[in-house]
Amino acid sequence: MFLAEENFNDVPILEDVSALKWNSFIEAPKQRGVSSIVREFYANYPDRKDGKVFVRNKLVPFDREAIKQIYKLPNVSQETRAFRALKEEENPDYKEIAKELGCADAKPWIISSTSHKPKSIKLSKLHVSSVCWLHFIGHHIDLAGHFTNVTKEMAFLTYRIKTKQPVDVIQLMMNQVDQATKKNIRTLYFPCLITALCAKARFPWLDSELLMDLRGPICSATICEAQRKRLGASCTELPSQAPSSSVLLQGGPSSSSVTPSSSDGLLAQLIQEQTKLIQEQSKQIEEQRKLLEDQRSATIVREFIGFFANEIKFSKSKDCLPLPPEL
Repeated sequence: MFLAEENFNDVPILEDVSALKWNSFIEAPKQRGVSSIVREFYANYPDRKDGKVFVRNKLVPFDREAIKQIYKLPNVSQETRAFRALKEEENPDYKEIAKELGCADAKPWIISSTSHKPKSIKLSKLHVSSVCWLHFIGHHIDLAGHFTNVTKEMAFLTYRIKTKQPVDVIQLMMNQVDQATKKNIRTLYFPCLITALCAKARFPWLDSELLMDLRGPICSATICEAQRKRLGASCTELPSQAPSSSVLLQGGPSSSSVTPSSSDGLLAQLIQEQTKLIQEQSKQIEEQRKLLEDQRSATIVREFIGFFANEIKFSKSKDCLPLPPEL
């Protein structure tokens, strides 16, 4: 999962990526995962030595430096690992976190029935740029499935990204692999990264070997439309104004530049067209449903008439009315 080129017209996301120096991290993977290699990596991971995993008679490094080189990530010092610091805070500013994610409700958080502290927040209440980041995080950093409620930890991580605070994503990814092997989770996390590390170790694989599918890119327009269809509510639109410091990502996957106002206009037009298409499709479905109901009703009537006609024709004499007396 990666950020779509369209998101490089979305000023909030653009600024976050530039500030965090994640230009390469959010690009589409250059190497698809090779299933057999990834499976062998996970099978041998518990026996790793000095941060290296034995795969096909070669040692593949899986450590901070190796991952940093693949994604061209900046160094993150211990003192500035803000996500960990936020999780360790005793009383974080939950209201400020919800506000930054785009939730303006008076009581945005769902409270735990046991600890009586905030535990999650509704995905449908968040700004579309926050939803984009949450989907990216859930497929690229702190892996998660589909969700309608955002956990406190995921909200914290998104908050740190949106406020442009350094996040130690490498450590988070390494923790995910550790947990997957310790808990015997069947999901193969980070197949593209693992295959890229193996490719860098210079060992070949056959062209016939099964390649793992890539998930499609994350685009704010499609997420907004999915939110509208799945939750039956319009998601928060992108802001119509943005700081003038917003510029095209240097070295990013897109070489085009669109102003914030034109970006919002294109997004609004796309949503309007998609909504109109959905309405037309709903109308056609309703017409087909009525037609099927009419056909079903006609069939029932025909069967009803046929049944009684058959009963009258073949009924026994004792069931018939007596003949009138002879004159």
